[in-house]
Amino acid sequence: TEIFNSLYEYSQQQGMTVIFREQIKGDLKKLIQDVIQKVSKDTEGIYISIDIDALDGKWAPGCSAPANGGISLDDLKTILKEIPFYSGDIAEVSSRELSWKGEKDEKGEEKLDITGKTAAEIVTDVIMQA
Repeated sequence: TEIFNSLYEYSQQQGMTVIFREQIKGDLKKLIQDVIQKVSKDTEGIYISIDIDALDGKWAPGCSAPANGGISLDDLKTILKEIPFYSGDIAEVSSRELSWKGEKDEKGEEKLDITGKTAAEIVTDVIMQA
């Protein structure tokens, strides 16, 4: 928690807006409007950075820190549809879960690149709404 506190403190000093998953699980539309109002002051546009680790682990198991109880893919899509950003990125999509075709997991099921497919779905949705 000491590292988290120092990172959070630093982000606040830099004027960053940090949103916790508990806030997203509340009134999402109001949260989005508050964020837009705050980040659109004195700027020509909004750049959004998505850390794939923030998604629930079922959508992004191939990342450095899969989150049990992370935000849902649907909530992220809502956020991306509502925030008028001009550019962005998706971070932390790793190849940890990538496997050779036909490789099986511990349950005997074929491994899939769930995280990569999730990232691709996010990018595709953004492009389609542009």
